[in-house]
Amino acid sequence: METSAATQGAVNDQSLLQAYEAMLPAISGVKDDDLLTINIDVATAVTTVIGANPRAAAFRPQLERLADFELKTLHELRPLALALAYLNGKYLAVQAPVGGSMAALGADGNKWHDLLLAFAVAFAKAGHVNETRLRDLNGTVGYRNLATSLIALTSIHREVLVKLGDKMPITLAQIDAADVVALQLLDGVAIRDQNSTTLAEVTIARQRAFTLLVNSYDQLRRAISYLRWNHGDIDEIVPSLYAGRVTGKRNPEPAPQPSPEPTPEPVVHPTPAPAPTTTVNNIPAGHPGASPYTV
Repeated sequence: METSAATQGAVNDQSLLQAYEAMLPAISGVKDDDLLTINIDVATAVTTVIGANPRAAAFRPQLERLADFELKTLHELRPLALALAYLNGKYLAVQAPVGGSMAALGADGNKWHDLLLAFAVAFAKAGHVNETRLRDLNGTVGYRNLATSLIALTSIHREVLVKLGDKMPITLAQIDAADVVALQLLDGVAIRDQNSTTLAEVTIARQRAFTLLVNSYDQLRRAISYLRWNHGDIDEIVPSLYAGRVTGKRNPEPAPQPSPEPTPEPVVHPTPAPAPTTTVNNIPAGHPGASPYTV
């Protein structure tokens, strides 16, 4: 009952997106309380469902006669699997770090910040800048604060440049270069924030799609299991998504053995002491001259 790749249909980015858009209403309808934990490899689950779908479709006439099975479950399995593949790809993509090495930009920004701040302090002491403007700087903790402080410092230097002209200890090109770093930092922060929001949205959508796929596939497995109960080939037609998964269960501990019954010690009866003999006139009983009576 195997089918060729041509029969199953090619899978590409466009088909993934189309499947996602088609299944989005059903995916969005999965309630938060019903969400399943994703504890298996999503890509493997997707390929397992796509491979099983045409094999299960061969039993469509029998499935149609089952009162408790909805045939649309069979029809929607492939697009649902493709929709999950689409969401899984987005999930992996948004987890990638922001390009342009924010750490390197931050290091450059700190160098410019130290240089410009030192000149700004000198300008303030010389009366060219109001000292309160320096107190309003956000500082260098965090890329956003570093970028906004840099922009404030370059603004101060541009104003002083107009006053000092050639006496300015820093050039316009250097001020522009510091501005470029500040703007790159702001762009990086914006992309990072956007990715954080997107990641949260994609994560929950991926979990909804996973839940719907697992539940739908489980319903199909139950139906096929009912039809093929006497044949024992359920796992050949629709393999379990959890096949081969290590459960992590420990080997059962051996049952405690009962303690042996204590062996009773033998009862020892004391040997009766011999009856005392009585003497008369210091002559033991039974000897000549002794009393004929015993006491």
